[in-house]
Amino acid sequence: MQEAHGQLERSMAEREQEIRELRQHVTALKRETQRIRAVQPTPVGEAGPRKFQEAAGAATLLPVPRQEGDRQQSANATVAASHVGRRAEELLRSGRPDSTLALIRHTAEAYAPTEVALLVALLRSQEQGALADNLVHIYARDRHDHDVVRTALLLHERQAVADAEALLRTAAAYPGSALSRTAGSGPPG
Repeated sequence: MQEAHGQLERSMAEREQEIRELRQHVTALKRETQRIRAVQPTPVGEAGPRKFQEAAGAATLLPVPRQEGDRQQSANATVAASHVGRRAEELLRSGRPDSTLALIRHTAEAYAPTEVALLVALLRSQEQGALADNLVHIYARDRHDHDVVRTALLLHERQAVADAEALLRTAAAYPGSALSRTAGSGPPG
């Protein structure tokens, strides 16, 4: 029994270390997400009036209607999706499926609809169908209905009809937005 107890304690210590590493990774991912979303424009060279340089430093994303597609946001979403795709692949190769699932859960919570749609497509192209399925399920279950519908539309526009359908079906199985579910109220009915 003492040997079994010792093995359990060692196993628990390993799991606690893995949890600490995952928390550090989640923190790093959150920082990366914030950094990507707050991309600063390329600094203006020394040429030109000082007023122009100061104004350019305070520039933000161009005001482009979302339905027509904003190339700046699309590029940011692509970078974010690629980053998560690479990290998920690394975790799977290292034999850490629990860590991979934790990454997918964090991604579903933190990423914008465009980023999630791109990530689903990326995971499919990398033949990571189980991860894509998990992301679709978690995202549809935990996100606001508006985000789910927007992501499904983006997936449909990218010819990922099966994923868009799975997203909507899963969301329908968990009626109401994430906010209404956490508040303890469901849809009227």
